[in-house]
Amino acid sequence: MTYILLAICIAAVFLIRKYTRIFTPYTFYASIVFILLSLLLGKAFHFYEIIPFWDLLLHFISGFITAPIGKQAYFNLKGDVKNLRLMLTFTLLFAVTLAAGWEIYEFAIDSLLNTNAQNGSLSDTMWDIIAGSVSGVIYVIVLTKQKIDSNPL
Repeated sequence: MTYILLAICIAAVFLIRKYTRIFTPYTFYASIVFILLSLLLGKAFHFYEIIPFWDLLLHFISGFITAPIGKQAYFNLKGDVKNLRLMLTFTLLFAVTLAAGWEIYEFAIDSLLNTNAQNGSLSDTMWDIIAGSVSGVIYVIVLTKQKIDSNPL
């Protein structure tokens, strides 16, 4: 079942890339690697059980993928390119929203299918959201520094 889900997720990324402009080359390849880390190593090779912090690490990595996707979405939505503060806010909130949305998805799956994606723990859920949000904040800080360095006042 894991390999079927792996194939579906990778196919979905290719389809999203083909029919939208949401992926940059970085986010496209990072998404593929992320899927391999979570489904192939995490599920098929049991890294979730072998490495206690594997789930938290993946949630942390996710912010470095979702925040750039948020930045690209901002530009695709014709966001004001001169309004740096708005672009950074949108980028960060996109990453935070996806971190929380993923946990809602895990809760729904656990509730409907009687699985244990959330490890039966509110603490796990909150740390996962925090990890995805913190990496989104780091991305925005780095992006801010780059923008300030490349656009002197």
